[in-house]
Amino acid sequence: MDSRLDAVVLPVVLPSVHSDSAAERALRTVGVTPLVEIVSRPADYSEVLTRYWKRGSGFVLVEHDIVPWPGALERLADCSKDYCGYYYQLSGRLGGTLGCVKFSERLLQEHPNLFLYWRGTRWDCLDGRVALAMLSLGYEDFHVHQPPVAHLHVY
Repeated sequence: MDSRLDAVVLPVVLPSVHSDSAAERALRTVGVTPLVEIVSRPADYSEVLTRYWKRGSGFVLVEHDIVPWPGALERLADCSKDYCGYYYQLSGRLGGTLGCVKFSERLLQEHPNLFLYWRGTRWDCLDGRVALAMLSLGYEDFHVHQPPVAHLHVY
């Protein structure tokens, strides 16, 4: 089955501590072939994000424990906003930064060195560093799509 995301050539990057994550299985079920990036060292996730940012092409980032509902990523691909995504449950509240988010090509082209804010950052501090980087551009948050996506994290 062809995905609209595949058709518009919007890569779905999936940083994960192992292959065959819940996110990967869910995406493949709806016909999306994610670019799985195995991260094993503390700064690997930031290096993955840096590498894709430096390419200058838009992409969607989906973390390994996020399960987007069918059609969720197509909404991101169709959205005219440069920085958009979905909230998910975080310790009893809705929020999110990197779980399921799109960075447009225009954003990456206009701010090619933004990755310097987070390059080399440990995985557990990366969301905060990216949020600060985006705040420096005037984004208090990403453009939020509804409804939220599932988060399979146990706190």
